[in-house]
Amino acid sequence: MNRISRRPFANYAGRDIWLFQIEGERMSAAVTNFGGILQSLFVRDARGETLDVVLGYDTLAEYIADGTFFGAMIGPIADRMDGGRCVLAGKQVELPKNAGPDSMHSGPRGFHRQIWDWEELPDGISFSRRFSDGELGFPGSLGVRLNYRLNGDALRLEYAARSDTETALSFTNHSYFNLDGARGDCRSHVLKLSASQYAETRRQTDPIATGRLHTSRTSNATTPKMPITKGVMTSPSPVRDTPDGTPPPAP
Repeated sequence: MNRISRRPFANYAGRDIWLFQIEGERMSAAVTNFGGILQSLFVRDARGETLDVVLGYDTLAEYIADGTFFGAMIGPIADRMDGGRCVLAGKQVELPKNAGPDSMHSGPRGFHRQIWDWEELPDGISFSRRFSDGELGFPGSLGVRLNYRLNGDALRLEYAARSDTETALSFTNHSYFNLDGARGDCRSHVLKLSASQYAETRRQTDPIATGRLHTSRTSNATTPKMPITKGVMTSPSPVRDTPDGTPPPAP
């Protein structure tokens, strides 16, 4: 059984915000009931050193001031919604536009800005909320749960939701990883996805999914193959320093 503890993290909108520490035999994680944020994840590397491999802040005020969604639970719709609009049950739903002409991560009322109810699990923490019809901009009453569990060398995130009417759901976690514990540049990391399909997008910048899925057999000149399934470096060019220490511009 893992060891679970909590300490006050902040007070926001008159409610207590907690930072929960989940300690297992081989790793530990800290999560908060504000936005379901994963604040830290400590693991041992090949040299036996313990490193925090996700980026995070020490205070809630920093999370609120930043627009990078560090470690947050994202929903009801992750990523961009074209024009901030979609059609559900024949009716048009409109969300606030917080990314140019689009809605990003469901706008300012998304899961990342919600205060979640919580309960301890034998191996982690469970966050849950019930949203009333239209509270998040979507029709129907919605119940949502996110479980953080530590099991050996694995951190497991379990999402579940139930709506009483047709709705749109697409969840994710928005952690930024540096497997070197911020000692080096993460652009030298190799990323590999065990995926048989990928989503087609349009726009070269700020891409929007078209709703079509592709495999290597359906790829063409406008939907190139994704070598990420074989492993690619996260940066296509060698990492180099700049005079002021800031990251160089993308090539």
